[in-house]
Amino acid sequence: MKEEQGFKRVENVELVAVPTAAWHRLRFPAYQRKPTVHKVRDIAAGLSAGYAPAPIILYAAGDAYEIVDGGHRFQAYRLNYEQYGLEADIPALIYDRRAIDQC
Repeated sequence: MKEEQGFKRVENVELVAVPTAAWHRLRFPAYQRKPTVHKVRDIAAGLSAGYAPAPIILYAAGDAYEIVDGGHRFQAYRLNYEQYGLEADIPALIYDRRAIDQC
């Protein structure tokens, strides 16, 4: 970790935008709870109105990425795409194993 202005900078963490064409590479780990329909719909409505949620959190898992936080947000983006054709890049933080070991 590098310290900058009193904060510790974590290496091996990357902020990315996941385009619609890459959503097929995202998956839910078995331990992740199932998103609830009403919460997904509420977030989807907010996204349509301009709400910008926090990035989802991903762990690299081979050629795919596991969604470890932000499942409701991901499903809301997907709902807006499937129902209304609203394409959006999903902000995401990708952690690799080296970053996890630093924390």
